[in-house]
Amino acid sequence: MAFMLPPYDARALVDGALQLSELQLSEVPAWVFDRPNHASSLRVLAVWKNRLRALPPSLGALRSLETLNAFGNLIAELPASTLPPSLTSLILSQNQITSIASGAFAPLVRLRHLELCANLLTDSAFAGAAAELSTLAQLDFLDITSNRMHAIPHAAIQPDRLRELRASMNALGACPPALPRCAQLQRLVLVRCSLESVPEDVLALPQLELLDLARNGLSELPAVRGLGRLRELRVGRNNLSGLPASLVACLKLTPSVGPPEAPPGAETERPIGCSIRSSVAFTSTAAASPSEPSSEKPSAATAQHIAAPPLQPQM
Repeated sequence: MAFMLPPYDARALVDGALQLSELQLSEVPAWVFDRPNHASSLRVLAVWKNRLRALPPSLGALRSLETLNAFGNLIAELPASTLPPSLTSLILSQNQITSIASGAFAPLVRLRHLELCANLLTDSAFAGAAAELSTLAQLDFLDITSNRMHAIPHAAIQPDRLRELRASMNALGACPPALPRCAQLQRLVLVRCSLESVPEDVLALPQLELLDLARNGLSELPAVRGLGRLRELRVGRNNLSGLPASLVACLKLTPSVGPPEAPPGAETERPIGCSIRSSVAFTSTAAASPSEPSSEKPSAATAQHIAAPPLQPQM
């Protein structure tokens, strides 16, 4: 069945945002780049859940574009010199990316938020990109969940600015060595990464609020002398029989709220209880007062009114 490209509609551009998602497009319409006002006024372009196999070379002409959401397409490669330097948020999750050309990320000097989860990136494919990411002075959010990596390149982790790292469902085997130096890191998610241990220095990172280490091979957690701002520690589905007394004392841990009760006969996970093995998460009552707002905030990119629903890969 053939699908026609949508014709130009002056009403399509709303507050600098253009929505062209879920239209089964195999290419971005030429008028997106041909309209004179788009070069200066288009700030957000959403083309998620289409059939795009490549990013159009003309993207570079959109010199005011800040957010590009191409989630859920068929993109296999990121070429060089395609993306505009004005980008602050780039969402390329759930594509088929296997290679990233040299120079693809280097021009993105304003980039703060990068999502590459659920692609087909290997260690070698990501190595060159990581070197370019190390030059991006504003990048503070990186999501490489569910790729084919066995290690996160040292260059991809910038200790002085990284605030959130998501690398679940990669066979890492160990925490990246650079993590203990990430003094600004607030959220770290390493679910199903084949981890067998976690350094004490990671637990004690001064700004860390969320640490998710569920579904690994942890048999113990390190004793700690003190913690920073850790509010939530998720260690369910490991091989833990308990927590070090020093960690319990530092966190004043209480079990978090469990999942809603399932219908009769439905398959359910073991309920949350005292056993760390069956727990989903533990929440610190010492790090935040009850009156403080939750630290769970949507990302700047996904908060856009035209953004795709956040990807929820099966854990």
